[in-house]
This record gives sequence, C-alpha cells and structure tokens, in this order.
Amino acid sequence: MQHDDRILRWHSGAFQVISSSNGYLFAKFMLYAAVVAVLRLLTTGLSVPFLRWYQSNVEYLQHGNPELPPVTGNLIISLVFIVVLGIMCRTLETGWIKIALEASRLRDASERRITDGFSGSFPKIAVIEIIRSLGIYLGLCCLIAPGVWLFYRWRMVYFVCADNPQYGPIRCLRESARLTAGSKKLIFTLDLTLIMPYLTSFLITLITNGIADLFMRPKIAVTMAFCYNELSGHEIARPPENGGNDSPGGG
Repeated sequence: MQHDDRILRWHSGAFQVISSSNGYLFAKFMLYAAVVAVLRLLTTGLSVPFLRWYQSNVEYLQHGNPELPPVTGNLIISLVFIVVLGIMCRTLETGWIKIALEASRLRDASERRITDGFSGSFPKIAVIEIIRSLGIYLGLCCLIAPGVWLFYRWRMVYFVCADNPQYGPIRCLRESARLTAGSKKLIFTLDLTLIMPYLTSFLITLITNGIADLFMRPKIAVTMAFCYNELSGHEIARPPENGGNDSPGGG
C-alpha cells in the first residue's frame, strides 16, 4: 500500500504540473519527438547495409559456403554513424529530462532547450550509454534476469546525469545504483502503471496509440521526475490545484 500511495502521489503531481504548464511541455516534447524521429530515420537508413550483409551471411551458411562476406569499410562507417546517432538521441533525451525535472520542481522550464544535454555532456553520455547498453545486453544473454536487474539498477542514470552535470559517467552509474537500491520493485510497479495505457491504446488502434504517445510522454517524464526527486531526497513540490494561474512558464 505504501508503494501504491507514493506512485499515486507521483501520478497526481505530474498531472497537475502538466495541467498548469499552459502547453509549453507539450510543445517542447513535440520538438524533441520530431528531432529524434529524424535521427531514427537516419539510423534506419544506415542499418540497411548491415541487414544486407547479415542476409548474405545467412545465405552463405545455408549453401555450406565457409567463406563469409567480408566486413567492408562502408559497414564500419555505417556502424560508427549509428552509434553516434544513438548517443545523440540519448543526449536529447537528457535535455528533455532536464525540462521534466525543472517542471516537477515547479521551476520555470519554458526557457530550457532540448539541446541543453549537449552542453559538455555528450562525451559523458556516450560513455554511460556504451557501458549501460553492453551491460544490459550481456545480462539479457545470461538468462535474461541479470539484464533486467541491470536495467533497473541504472534506471535513473540519465536523471542523475541531467541533475548533476558535474558528475562523471561512473559516478552517475553508481549514484543511480544507490538510488534504486531497495526500490527496484517500486520502480517496476511504476513502470507497469505507465505501460498499461500504451497497451490499451495499442489494442484499440495504432493511430490512437500514436496520438496518445504525444499526450502521454510528457506526463511519463514528469512522473519519473517525481520518482527521482523522492529517491534522491529532493523536496517534493506541491503543484497548484487551480490548474494554471500559478503555472511555471505560464502567463
């Protein structure tokens, strides 16, 4: 019940913050989503040579040919660009998280930009993403459970990175591990409450799911920000009940 009370409090706080934001959170998220969509489209295009190379390997093996197609320079260049684009998406996400954190603390985040994550944080985010991705991938290969455990161990790493720009990558990972120690079940339960609306809208129609995503993502980010605030010991701000007159970033 204690978990349920905290999760309900975070959801309620996020709803009130979104309601009192006068739309600026939605506007910033739509910009973030548009930029990330372009980067992912580029990533998909760069993935085509890998898919062709993989298909060729399968065909060679099926025909018993031991000489597999060589790894060309174009493949290596594509891989480098895919990694860089992935890190750029994470860096933009960190900028979006900074906005969500400011909003959850009832500060004016209307002047914040989604590109704020690039301010000296790109190399740090690159190291974090490489360690995190490799750790979770290897953990998932080891009977899945270790990967899930690592995912929740580092669940707050980008919130830590956004909130503490002076931290290095290893300290961000360690701080996330500290914050989530003993709270993995709580965060997992919170994730379930955030996933269910997506599953519901997906079952109705793919179009509805797409529309719901635009309206739900800001609430998800701010809800997770409330969770981070409590786990990290920040004072939980109480959003205004009037839905707009005292809004952060509002008129």
